[in-house]
Amino acid sequence: MTVSVNSRLGGKVNSSYILLSVGIPICLAPSGSVAANGALTLGIAYATTLDGGVWTFLPAGAAYAGSVAGFYWVVMSSTNTTIGTIYNNIYVPGIDSFDIPANPTPIVAAGPGAFVGVTGDVTAASVLLPGGALGKNGLLRVELIGDNNSSATTKGYTVKLNGFGLIGTISPTTTVYTRLIGAMQNMGREDRQHWSGWFYFGSITVDLAASYSTSIDTSIDTTLTLVLSKSVDSAADWSAARSLHVEVLPS
Repeated sequence: MTVSVNSRLGGKVNSSYILLSVGIPICLAPSGSVAANGALTLGIAYATTLDGGVWTFLPAGAAYAGSVAGFYWVVMSSTNTTIGTIYNNIYVPGIDSFDIPANPTPIVAAGPGAFVGVTGDVTAASVLLPGGALGKNGLLRVELIGDNNSSATTKGYTVKLNGFGLIGTISPTTTVYTRLIGAMQNMGREDRQHWSGWFYFGSITVDLAASYSTSIDTSIDTTLTLVLSKSVDSAADWSAARSLHVEVLPS
């Protein structure tokens, strides 16, 4: 059941609802090069074919001369995981829709050539959790699937609420697939929570994360974000969120 923001704020709601669900891959690109008309060649291949499209963060001037830094719509080749086409459609987290563009806008420009992949933290998704949405005993459930290339450098993904890291990877290097599941529940008041998370690394190893308490004031509007990251020495690497699902169970 999907509940509107106004009904969530206007009265008590007992049904769960989806706050955010992203099934489109979002990625920090590795270093690469761009030829004429957005022809992209990555320095390191993606783990799987992304010919259905991926929002790809490129640094300023990478897509074409004078292009801004941001998440560009990129359709990769169905036969080569290093080759794709950049379109002049930009997704701004928390502002623009992350849906697949119905009619992608081609880039008509000379190729700017080689670029260096961005490093640091980049917000890949953002959504407002309205004040009072959880109630005094409500639950926030989060699930994230991400992957990255195998290398010695650090890259990863973290889900944060009001800047507080709820779930995230622990400096993945050669671990290339991660599934994270977590739940935060208010403890009879709107500014105290209990949080626990489960981390699935690779395909067989399972680690149970320690539980802990938080003190986020959910009686006021807070922002939930997905942050992708790469360390300063990982410009040549990539980090991607495959899916993100956030559900609210009010009480």
